Amino acid sequence: MPVILELMALSVVSLWGVTLAATAFLQRTAVKIWLWFLSIAGTLATVALSETVRQSVAAAFN
Repeated sequence: MPVILELMALSVVSLWGVTLAATAFLQRTAVKIWLWFLSIAGTLATVALSETVRQSVAAAFN
């Protein structure tokens, strides 16, 4: 289980790194807003998925 959670954490860090890099180079505000919105949504989805994985693994071993 920890490997899955580490990969999820790495994906969130990568997502935010790409978001920050792209924001620095993009000129259009609307694209920046959508990029930040998608990054926040992706982070929330990853957190929800990691909680689901944690609960399912805990249930499987109890």
